[in-house]
Order: sequence, then C-alpha cells, then structure tokens
Amino acid sequence: MLDVLEIPEGMLPEVKSSNELFGFTEKSLFGREVPICGVLGDQHAALFGQAGFSKGSVKNTYGTGCFMLSNVGEEPALARSGLLSTIAWVIDRKPTYAVEGSVFIGGAIVQWLRDKLSIINESSDTESVARRIANNGGVYFVPALTGLGAPYWDM
Repeated sequence: MLDVLEIPEGMLPEVKSSNELFGFTEKSLFGREVPICGVLGDQHAALFGQAGFSKGSVKNTYGTGCFMLSNVGEEPALARSGLLSTIAWVIDRKPTYAVEGSVFIGGAIVQWLRDKLSIINESSDTESVARRIANNGGVYFVPALTGLGAPYWDM
C-alpha cells in the first residue's frame, strides 16, 4: 500500500501500545516534564471509559454525531453491513478489536434547526414538534451535511 501511494515507510509513526510511554510535555508547561503514557481516540476512549472490556460490550455516544463501537475481542473481525473494523486499544502489546459505525451529524442537526433555521426555540422542542405531525407525507430529511457515515461512508 505504501508503494502504491508513494509514501516512504519512514514517515509513519512508531506503533506502540495504548499504555506505553510516548514522551514528555515541555517543562515550561507545568514546571516539570509530565509523562504522556496513554493514548486513545475519542470513541475508543469512550468504549474503554464505559468499561467495554469484554467481547460483546457495546457503547453508543451521542453528541455532535452518534457513534457506536462494539468490542469484538482479541481477534480481528471483518465488519459487515457497512461498519468499520478497528483496533479499540492495545494494552501491553495485546490488541482488543472493535467494529464501529458513525452518524456524523446527530445533535448538531438539532442545533442547526434551532440556531440557523429557527424551526425550534429549544433543543427539547424537537419531541413535541415531532409528536404534532400525523405523518411525514413521504418527506425525509437525511442530516448528511458533512457526508454519510455508516453504512455508506460517502463524504
């Protein structure tokens, strides 16, 4: 893959476990060097922080977008139905794998309805507005303002 993309291997970062020593902060920031000893991406950290340590554990996070990660254990699993296969974390060189699905715009669309379109006054108004409508008349709004996540991954 590196050859196809003409990327020198030396440009890639060193692969380390999530709990290894990555380096130190500059002394000027905190009066001393502080070790940086753990790294995880935000959704992977949420799975870890919500104690999703066992195979089959699933977490959903709702914010700007909506994100699902499911711990699939110590063996990688090919994701299906448009989900992504990922490494959840690596502790002491032992990987834990997950599958991931994402909706890029979730809570942010409610803010857009409130602040830009003035369709609602408060975020909490969305439920009462939805309950007042008998049916959608065949109209659907897909909040893909930054592209579609799972299962299409179309920017």
